[in-house]
Amino acid sequence: MKKVMVITGGSDGLGKSIAEKLAQNEENEVVILSNQQDKLTDAAIETNSDYQVCDVTNHVSVETAINNILQKYKKIDVLINNAGVWLAGDLTECNYDVISNCIDVNTKGPIYMTKAVLPSMYENKKGLIINVCSQASFDSDDFSTVYNASKWAMRGFNRSIQKDLSKKGIKVTGFYPGFMQTNIFKKAGNDYDTSTGLETEKVAKAIEFIISCDDDVIIPEFGIKDIEIICIDAGSTDGTREVITKYLLTDKRIRLIDSTVKSYGYQVNLGIHEARGEYIGILETDDYVDCEMYE
Repeated sequence: MKKVMVITGGSDGLGKSIAEKLAQNEENEVVILSNQQDKLTDAAIETNSDYQVCDVTNHVSVETAINNILQKYKKIDVLINNAGVWLAGDLTECNYDVISNCIDVNTKGPIYMTKAVLPSMYENKKGLIINVCSQASFDSDDFSTVYNASKWAMRGFNRSIQKDLSKKGIKVTGFYPGFMQTNIFKKAGNDYDTSTGLETEKVAKAIEFIISCDDDVIIPEFGIKDIEIICIDAGSTDGTREVITKYLLTDKRIRLIDSTVKSYGYQVNLGIHEARGEYIGILETDDYVDCEMYE
């Protein structure tokens, strides 16, 4: 019998890539959800998936969509809570409707979806719920307060239900991707360059791996990030900048940052801050180039 997999936010971005990846397996029946019907129907055709129009912020819409799926397929094996929106800016400049929508989509949406699918999973005594959170679930950027709060809350929800649901044979995984090549920023009115982010197709492979694990294997948390090389230039005159700039044209992993302070300690702290506190190592750029470590 085919596994029935439900993906919220499936009309574009990561959700669409996940649907495309999972639908390639003939043993899977993939159903994508979105509140944008035109994009949803096109995505369903492109990914060879079924679909349901659903607004995850509306519990009636959620219950209707899930009931329709259960009526057609009799069960739901996997729920992937992927729908999400981004919000940035000074808190005083964010209007209440935008704040509410961010919390409703990112936090209440996964809770509504989980509540709706649990009775069926209880009956079958098994199931898998993957909550696509974000690396923002661990960070505290000063420019995206509400977004971070919504993702921290989602991480808390994820951890809160894991122990209880595991007793009922239901697995819950918190999935924490880093910066990705999606339109989430553009939809929020921010024209950020996402070309250096993770390709959604690669992230979808990680989701596929989690689903492929044996029934007795639980992955509580799964993080995935892109590798980035941060170069800080405080006014080099020895040709180092020219060398780095050459590689910058062909290697998307490199990010060049200018610093007006020549202090080594300051530059180290700046690099760690830009790397969100996660780094492999630090090396003087002139040494880096001289010993041809880049190659």
